[in-house]
Amino acid sequence: HELGMEDIFKRNTNYILSKRTMLRDTFQMLDIHYKAKTTDTVKALDNDNLIPYLGWLMAWGRIEDTYLVWEKIENLGVSDNKIILKYSSFLIGKKDIVKALAVLQEKGSFKGMMNGGFEIEISRAGFDWRYSDNANWKIKRLKSPVFEGVYALEIEFTGKENISFYHLYQIVPVEPSGSYSLTYNWKSEGITTDQGPFMEIYSYDKGRLNCRGDMIRGTNDWAEETIEFTAPEECHAVVVRLRRLKSTRFDCKIAGHIWLDNFRLDLLNAKK
Repeated sequence: HELGMEDIFKRNTNYILSKRTMLRDTFQMLDIHYKAKTTDTVKALDNDNLIPYLGWLMAWGRIEDTYLVWEKIENLGVSDNKIILKYSSFLIGKKDIVKALAVLQEKGSFKGMMNGGFEIEISRAGFDWRYSDNANWKIKRLKSPVFEGVYALEIEFTGKENISFYHLYQIVPVEPSGSYSLTYNWKSEGITTDQGPFMEIYSYDKGRLNCRGDMIRGTNDWAEETIEFTAPEECHAVVVRLRRLKSTRFDCKIAGHIWLDNFRLDLLNAKK
């Protein structure tokens, strides 16, 4: 590099990257060498090193630079499901919903909720369901009880704390100003306290929106609930989330089970 031997510099750099070692240092060196010009870096890289480069750019949050690299990767016909899911999740995190849909080959069209019946393993990424476990609750797919299909989702509250729960949700693409109907089925057993869980919908990227379903308390057989809402202008995604607020009563520690199944999101009318 210091001797101006550009061809040897490129060849040795790609060799180091092909070994998947010192990736951060090597990409940092390239970034300095090409003065952060992604177009020049892409030209210098072998095709097999483009995905690691995309990962490095995502780690630094350089969303604009990732567009060019992804276009090159797409033109090469790469169909690695892991990088597709990782990159779409990155774009969703940056609230670029339109681009994320394009990466997932949805072409920006309305597709409703993903995995609404929990029939496939939950990836916790992209437009799939996301959740986290805790000593105060447990979340799992199971085959009984179910409302339809083979699987449903169980949320068990352990009764240890008076918790604020917001840890099960899905980011759902919508059309700006579109009117929608969210329908789902639920069942409960022994849900305690005055503050039961409920489904809520709020805007993810732009505009104000907050709609809530009824609280779930006590023991109930399978029931169906529908929440209608209109996406704000310029809003391309909403969050569908299971929520529970803290109770102010003495008997405030929530326990019991909820089962969810068969989520459907219907477009009532598109924007005019």
